[in-house]
Amino acid sequence: MACSNLQVKEFDQSIDVVYEAFEKALPLAGAGVPIKMKESHQLLSEVSTSLWSWGEKISVSMKETNTGGTRVQVKSESSFGMTLIDWGKNKKNVDKILMQAKMILHK
Repeated sequence: MACSNLQVKEFDQSIDVVYEAFEKALPLAGAGVPIKMKESHQLLSEVSTSLWSWGEKISVSMKETNTGGTRVQVKSESSFGMTLIDWGKNKKNVDKILMQAKMILHK
């Protein structure tokens, strides 16, 4: 099974505002231009192969909370299914995406 990292965060902003922020955050965090599935509030992207990995698949999914905010799930998974150790690369990807999104949302 491939290595992965998944983090869930909640934001006070509406799902449309948060979706747009993550759409912009992915390329800023080093992932490719996202494939957009706006109706289901999902984004898919990839991080290219590097010296440290065979690349990673990125998925972002969102759900509206009862209070009008947005719950976001960000996952980075090694592209090569037999990856046993990712040296923290998946966590770094998720951390960078969340950091970029937070910066966009708090401008």
